[in-house]
Amino acid sequence: MGSWRGHVIGGLILLLCAVACGKGEEASLATTPLPMQPSGLAVGGDVQPQATDLAQTRISKAQLQEIAAACREAVEITDAGGDPCARSIREQFKNQRPCRPDSPCMIARETSHNPAGIVEIKDSSMCAGGEGNVCLRVGVKTRTEFFDVAATKPPGASPGGESPPGESTSPGGESPTPEGPSGETEITPEPQPDSPGDGPPDEDGPGPGGT
Repeated sequence: MGSWRGHVIGGLILLLCAVACGKGEEASLATTPLPMQPSGLAVGGDVQPQATDLAQTRISKAQLQEIAAACREAVEITDAGGDPCARSIREQFKNQRPCRPDSPCMIARETSHNPAGIVEIKDSSMCAGGEGNVCLRVGVKTRTEFFDVAATKPPGASPGGESPPGESTSPGGESPTPEGPSGETEITPEPQPDSPGDGPPDEDGPGPGGT
C-alpha cells in the first residue's frame, strides 16, 4: 500500500515538473551563439523581412567591447532603466553618427513579433565569422522600452513643451484680444457729424428765443 502511494506521489511530482518546465520553454526566447555572445538572441527568417530600421549609429571598436561586456549574458531587455546592457546601448544611440563600412554599426529594428524590438551590432572585421557579420544581438520586450533603449521618440509623438493646436496664449498669460492700457485713451468710433443731437451743447450762444 505504501509503495503504491509512493509511486502515485512520484508521478504527480514528475507531471508538475514537466508542466512547469514546458511553460518555461514556451516563454523563453530562442538563442544562438554569436562572436561576442555565448547565447545571443536568435532571429527567425520570418522576422527579419518584417523588421523596420528605427535608428542606427556608428560606434568605435572600444565602445563595441564595452557594450559586449555589458550585454554578454543578455538575451532580452525588460528594464530599460536598470539594465546595464540597456544603458550602454542607449548612451551610444544618443550620438546618431552615420555608419561606415570600416566601423561597427549598431542598429535598432522594430518588429511586430515578440520581442517588440531588436538591437544588433555588426562589424566586418571583428565579427566576420558571424552570420551577417553580427557581433551581438539582444531583444527588447516592450515597445515603450524599445524606444527608450533606441533613444528616440515613437512615430507621431509631439515634441515636449508645445501647446496643442488651437490653444495659444500671449506671453505672460494675457488675452490675445487687444485692449487699451490702463490710464490711456482708448480708440472709440468718431461721432457722425450729420446726426442731430450728436454734437455737444452750445454753451456760448443763447438758447432758442433768447434776446
